[in-house]
Amino acid sequence: MEGGRYALIVILNRSNEPVYQVIVSIVAFQGPPLNNSPNGNSYFRGFVSVVPPGRACVKVNGGYRGMGFHPGVEVAFVDKANRSWVRSGQGTLIPISEKPQDYYGLYAPLGWQLPQTLEIPESLHSGASD
Repeated sequence: MEGGRYALIVILNRSNEPVYQVIVSIVAFQGPPLNNSPNGNSYFRGFVSVVPPGRACVKVNGGYRGMGFHPGVEVAFVDKANRSWVRSGQGTLIPISEKPQDYYGLYAPLGWQLPQTLEIPESLHSGASD
């Protein structure tokens, strides 16, 4: 639920291979940035050890709403070839030279979880993008 205690983020992996070390972050699409910067703060982040092809969900802390703040989602991950990437809140896929945990300056333990699966009604599939 957006802005509630938790937010459930749906991850869509359209590749034929799983991705690993997935870090999902609530970021500012528009408005002031969250305190979710690469300083070790992981309050508005979810950590998924592996995301198989298809849809999976991760729960992150909610409460990120604020005046003029419009949330986006940023996803950092490692692919099967051991390359690291970030899909920005604007949708751009960016290669990164370090593992997602290091990219954000995060330290263990991170609370890695397995993805939750969710059946999404066909009526909600229209307009979906990568």
